[in-house]
Amino acid sequence: MVLVLVIVLLLFAFLLVSAVLAFVYSSNLTTFSREHRMVALERAEAGLNTAAMDLNAYGATLPEEITLPEGYSHADYVAFLDGLDDVYYIEDADGEHRYYLTDDEAIIGYGWQQNFKRIVRCEYSEYYFPGADTPAALYVDSDTIDSQFDGNAFRVDGNDHDVDGSKVPGGVVKPGIMTTSGAGETSLRSSLTKAQEKNVKGTAPTPSITTDSSNPVDVERFSAQLDGIADYTFNGFTQIMGRPVYGGPEHPIIMVVNGDMQVAGRAEGWGILDIRGSLLSGAGNLLWHGLILVHGAEAWIHGNPDVIGSMWIKSEHETLRISGDPDILFSSAALEGYGNPGIFLNFTTWDEL
Repeated sequence: MVLVLVIVLLLFAFLLVSAVLAFVYSSNLTTFSREHRMVALERAEAGLNTAAMDLNAYGATLPEEITLPEGYSHADYVAFLDGLDDVYYIEDADGEHRYYLTDDEAIIGYGWQQNFKRIVRCEYSEYYFPGADTPAALYVDSDTIDSQFDGNAFRVDGNDHDVDGSKVPGGVVKPGIMTTSGAGETSLRSSLTKAQEKNVKGTAPTPSITTDSSNPVDVERFSAQLDGIADYTFNGFTQIMGRPVYGGPEHPIIMVVNGDMQVAGRAEGWGILDIRGSLLSGAGNLLWHGLILVHGAEAWIHGNPDVIGSMWIKSEHETLRISGDPDILFSSAALEGYGNPGIFLNFTTWDEL
């Protein structure tokens, strides 16, 4: 009888240990599964971020667009994406995620961890950008212009230039300055001395100043959409000190200044600089590749800064002063690459496939 009891107890203990081990093993599998799925999802989202950076990068290599099937199961989407040739996706160097671009303006992020795979989709939007056909090197949309040109070393040139400021032979030619009012053009012309006229170049004759009020650039509409996607936002009077660098040749940025701005240091940037107030005279220099907007009543371009791309001024009555030896050079390449970062992700459309 005692022997039977011992055997029963041993069998019970064995079954209990087996159950505990099975539970631990199952729990570990569940934990590992959950962790691997989370890592795979993080990598899929990293694919979205990589795609957004590439779409905003100047001269980036992008994959061919795909038509994404509708109504597939997760397994079917995995099989579909895995079966595509490598011209249709960009994979990271570590081989952990990819992204695909669809023909309906969406990004597909695809990430994996061991055998666990996650796929996410997010639409992107291109914002309104009229700069591809910018009117001139310097565009002034104002009823009246009080202008003053100091010295004889400045250049406002509507001939096409490369992003480094070198002239592009046979490139597109724009007016040096375009206004939207005849009174503004008259003021600009009367402010130039004979010696200064040759410094405003572009479509002949010099000085290259024209007026076109028929189809003004919608500067306000363009500016309004930048708030939600700006990389830098400054509120109130902003003085740029030191030697800051905003963005870079491969990753242009959007910088919004909600107020007046003054440059006291030496700043350089790539992208869009939207000054919602005046550009005030300062002791520093500004080198900007892309597009500068000024909405205030005063734009004083002073010292030896350079604008390579285009500069737009929007004000009812504008005081414009150019002094020192600044260059305002039209550049189709700078506008295309730096003045038009292009896209932003619409996260309300985020969905896992």
